Amino acid sequence: MLRAIVGVSTIAEVALSGTGADSVIKMVMAAFAALAAVALVLGFLTPVVGALIAVVGVVTLVSPHAVSLHLLGSQMALFELVAMAGALAILGPGATSIDARLFGRREVSISETHPPEEP
Repeated sequence: MLRAIVGVSTIAEVALSGTGADSVIKMVMAAFAALAAVALVLGFLTPVVGALIAVVGVVTLVSPHAVSLHLLGSQMALFELVAMAGALAILGPGATSIDARLFGRREVSISETHPPEEP
């Protein structure tokens, strides 16, 4: 659910902001952001894409230049998206993702006295 919220929010922002791109560089950046958001929704390379979206959001937050965002127009909304993308980078993709199919699910064992059972 978290992947879907961050990914769809990013896609919507790119669609709203990217339609009036005035330079080729902005159009290419919008295309990469949309591709990253689609990968996030599908659960492909989730930690990498989540970290990338979080870093771009932080740069946008602290940038002295005014960036015209539509869906994430307030700094609080953008901060919440950055926090959720950062959480995705740490938590990982989840069971219903391409990453889980490609690399398998992980089981984390906190206690050394009771290791996880082998399936």
